[in-house]
Amino acid sequence: GIAQGTILLSSGRSARFTAEAHAIGAHVVLTDRSDEAAVAEAHAAELEKADEAISRHSTYVASLGHDLKTPLNAIIGYADMMRAGIRGPMPEPYKDYPDIIHESGQELLLMVDDLLDLAKADANRQRLDLEPVDLAASAQSVMRQLEGPAERAGVKLRLKADGEVWAEADARAVRQIWQNLVSNAIKYSSTGSAVTLEAKVEGTVTVLSVTDRGAGMSEAELASVLEPFSQGANARGRAGTGLGLTVVKRFAELHGGRIEITSKPGRGTKVSVTLPRANEADVVPLEDAAQ
Repeated sequence: GIAQGTILLSSGRSARFTAEAHAIGAHVVLTDRSDEAAVAEAHAAELEKADEAISRHSTYVASLGHDLKTPLNAIIGYADMMRAGIRGPMPEPYKDYPDIIHESGQELLLMVDDLLDLAKADANRQRLDLEPVDLAASAQSVMRQLEGPAERAGVKLRLKADGEVWAEADARAVRQIWQNLVSNAIKYSSTGSAVTLEAKVEGTVTVLSVTDRGAGMSEAELASVLEPFSQGANARGRAGTGLGLTVVKRFAELHGGRIEITSKPGRGTKVSVTLPRANEADVVPLEDAAQ
């Protein structure tokens, strides 16, 4: 936020200070109280320059992200072809490699998507394509995608939902919310435990949540874990950028919803995201078309 106050200089004169946080640092202005109006104007000009710098930085990150996605999609595509044996079966010593390449590529693609979405949000360029989205069906799709990493970690994935749960949301954003939350839950869970995905309706909103029985976080960690590039103490030795929960929070807010985290060290974590409920009149035509 912004901090303001008055300090006494060694010369005996008083001065006013203003400090404001920015994504790429902090902006501090120290002013002679006799010329506050002129300095306020200069301060506004400096803030405008800082905002322009942030915008250029975000645009660069977005451009870089798109350049990374092109070869990544090719890697994942060829890995899919090898998994399907389109050009013939893989030699026995290498038969597990396509699955590893595919899953590693998907994990890296998610990181790139997180960077892109965060850069777009910082530059106010993130746009949502709102439509009725079945949270349960989206969860099932993500569970299939992350089945391999979960199996290697010795973690079971479970879905708790009473049929279809329709939200008014962006389908890609919902999928990325699920991916980030489930990936985190798998990463911090112990072997033999389970990760539970839940989708439900609560009045005028829908709620999706992911619960694990893993490492958990302290109160101090919970206070900072939603900041970009921030990870809890239990993240040491685990791959990740620290962007997952930040992106989930941004997507929730763009939908007019919110994110809630409850956690205790050694007892696991539950992350819940609220999204607007879809209009019943919009859902019926989709169900009729499916039938």
